[in-house]
Amino acid sequence: MIKFYKNFECDYSIDVLSEIPSGVRAFCFPGAVEGGYVEGVTVSIIPRADSNQSWIGTFANGQLSPRAVSYVGACPDPEQLCVIAKGDGYIVNVVRPAEYVEVPIMPIMGVTISQEHELLLMHSFDRVIAWGKSGLSWKTQPISFDGVRFLGINGDILRVEVLDVPAKRTVIASIDLKSGSTEGGAR
Repeated sequence: MIKFYKNFECDYSIDVLSEIPSGVRAFCFPGAVEGGYVEGVTVSIIPRADSNQSWIGTFANGQLSPRAVSYVGACPDPEQLCVIAKGDGYIVNVVRPAEYVEVPIMPIMGVTISQEHELLLMHSFDRVIAWGKSGLSWKTQPISFDGVRFLGINGDILRVEVLDVPAKRTVIASIDLKSGSTEGGAR
């Protein structure tokens, strides 16, 4: 079962569910279709701003990689929730579920956070994005041919290991957490 990561303060309570209870307001994503259902990650959300407006969300599984991640976690914006279902990512406003965006990389293969920079960091096979309080903060150019692995954060720098397929080796890339500019990598 997937657990909820409360790495940032949030204005809601949440439960990850294995099935949908009957008689509740439900939305499916993508599309924020009220009353719909998709196979994937299911969550129950109770916004603190209006506890009478609880709802259930089902989030469609991605199909691009069997190794893609599933994740449910708070975002830097306390009214937003991040749900990743087998690599397909969604950022949803918990008070107004029709206000959502699909994360602009896929499949999402890894997630980490920087509380100091108030960033949710996600990577695909070849690039990294940062999601902040105001939405997408930055997206790197491709830095790998087929693989990224988060190594850690030191100050304003995120270090990642990337796969350089032509050279048949891994190399290190450094990403500035403020701008998304990169140094190193495989491309």
